[in-house]
Amino acid sequence: PYNVIILVESTKVIIKLLYELKEENKKILSYITSQNTAIGSNLLPDVPVELPLKNEHDINLFEQYLLKRDNSFALCDYLSSVGGKDGTSLTNNILKRCLTNQLASSFSFRGKGVKKPFVDLSLKSVVV
Repeated sequence: PYNVIILVESTKVIIKLLYELKEENKKILSYITSQNTAIGSNLLPDVPVELPLKNEHDINLFEQYLLKRDNSFALCDYLSSVGGKDGTSLTNNILKRCLTNQLASSFSFRGKGVKKPFVDLSLKSVVV
């Protein structure tokens, strides 16, 4: 009987703590969601093209956009919200936001063979 009472009381305490934790998680999730909405909506003013970039014309327009220092900083701020479990996944996630797979496949870092050099783009300075 005494063990049962202790078990019941312990269970009540655990359930109460789990409920409180659930409520805190809801608040945190709500806050994060509101922050992500705010970040995406106003960090890149006057962008001349839609991200991810889809073709060479988009890249040329975006490169002109990045020539203004404020635009480059705004893109850095925008991309700083992207996550990844390590440096490689972070870089890949950032690149996925910037370039479609089809467009990215036409680049290599230094531009060997028929591929264009990513290193020559202003976008490289923002990503790297």
